[in-house]
This record gives sequence, C-alpha cells and structure tokens, in this order.
Amino acid sequence: MAIVNSDTVLEAVSRQMLKDGIPFDNLMSVLSDSASYMRGNENGFKKKSKENHAPHLLDIDGDVCHHLHNTVKCFTAELDPNNMLCSLLDDINTDFKFSADLREDLKSISRHMDLSEVSPLERVAIRWLSLYNTTERLIELQDQLTVFYFSWLSKQDQKIYKDTVIDILKKNTDPDKSPEIWSILTRMKTKNLTIAGKARKQRIIEKLFFKRKHVFFLTSVVTATLPLFKSFTLIFEQKVTLVHKLHDKMLETLRAFLASFLKLESLSDKKLLSINPEDKSHQFILGKKHQVYFQPCT
Repeated sequence: MAIVNSDTVLEAVSRQMLKDGIPFDNLMSVLSDSASYMRGNENGFKKKSKENHAPHLLDIDGDVCHHLHNTVKCFTAELDPNNMLCSLLDDINTDFKFSADLREDLKSISRHMDLSEVSPLERVAIRWLSLYNTTERLIELQDQLTVFYFSWLSKQDQKIYKDTVIDILKKNTDPDKSPEIWSILTRMKTKNLTIAGKARKQRIIEKLFFKRKHVFFLTSVVTATLPLFKSFTLIFEQKVTLVHKLHDKMLETLRAFLASFLKLESLSDKKLLSINPEDKSHQFILGKKHQVYFQPCT
C-alpha cells in the first residue's frame, strides 16, 4: 500500500520535476485546497520544500478567488455583526426544506398573487459569496413571504401589520383572488408546529416585520456590493489562464467596491493604494436619515 505524507509527496514532485528538467528555482509558490492551508497554516509539503529545495518560495496562503471569499466573509461580519441576514436566510430555508405542506402553501400564495413560485435558496455557509444568490432570492420572494408569515403573528401584531399585507395584495393581486389567500392564511394558523418550528417562525417574524427596515438595508448593501466579487471570481475560475489580467482586475474590483462608500474623487490611481477609508473627508455623508434603518418597523 502506498504511503501518502509530506515526505512521499515531496519525493514524487522532486522526481517529476527532475524528469521534466524543471529546476526548483522556477517554483514560485505552492497552493493547496486545504482549508487550514488557505488560512496560513503552512506545514508539511510546503515547509519541507522550502527547507530542502526552494527557500525563496512566496508565502501565499491561498489563490485569489479564495481570498475574495474571505474578503466577503470579513466584510459581511462587519456589516452584520449580529448575523441577522444569514440567520433569516437559514431559518426560511429550513422552514421550507423540511415541509412539503409549507412549500405548497407558499406556491399557492405566489400563484394567487401572480408572482414567482420559486422556493428560497439554501445558503452554503463555507461559500461566502452564496450570500449574494440567497439574498437575491429573498428579495424576489419578499412580498410572498411577508404575506405567508403574517399567519403566525399574534392577534395584536396582526392588527398593526394588516395594512402592510393589504397594500402588498393590492399591488400584486387580482381582487377576486384575495379571499383565497386569506383562506390559506387562516388554515395555516391552525397547523400543529413543533417547538423548534414555533421558535423559528418567531425569529423570522421578528426580522420580516419588526426589523424590516434593517433587513432591507442589509439586503440592499449585499446585492449592491457582492456582485463585484462574484464577477471577479467568475473571470478567474475559467480554464483559460488569465494571470496577465489579474493586477488590473484587482484594482478595478477594489475601486468599484470602495466607490460604494467613498467619494469618487478620492479613488484616482495615484491615491487608491494610500487612501485611508476611515478619513471622514473621503466618506459619503449619510446624515441622520440612515438611522431609520436601525429602528423597529412601525
């Protein structure tokens, strides 16, 4: 049985490079798909290559597409430190993933509203850019989900938010179909739910209704900024080698991202790499109105 470890891998690579006439001087870096490796835990094969053959190896801890995913992770952690958006997406997906009845009820409501009958998407926790696709789908389903989860509001809260639902129905629904939707909502209210299911719906309700404006703020920022990173990774995940375009695309992506938050005159080529994003003279002035996104929806 073949033994696979850092020693045998190094021996095999060295043998192949010697056979192909490639000197270790030509080896610039070593990349691995290992998660720990991409987080900077470099030992084993690379460490021994550096010690025995190529002390000049560059300390690169992952390919550029992985760096972009990690950048998105850091950005969204600062944007949403309480994990409000991700937890909402995960709860909604769980609700429909394990209940065929709820999926069918959502489709019926969507059909009566003449809106898309698609289902929520599952967020892949370790693929940070999946937040963009799942958030896009959430926006697409926003009206349907608001009507759907109205069923599980308390009677007191239903009095407060009924006008919101009525406005959504007026905007999207033939008046003749509204009674059918209200009938579905009444029936759903009588469903027997597990303790976990009840708790999950209360968490969803809190974000869809009570913190609606804050969630809207988060979805707006995510869908405005994450496409920049997605388009970058799509370019460099192709089979064709495009390393000659890497520098220009990195600058282009950085400038476009910063332009979402900083004044354009601060983002010239000359200033781009030395700019201090925390300098208030470079920032957009949001004023007091932005605070509305962090208040309970009334």
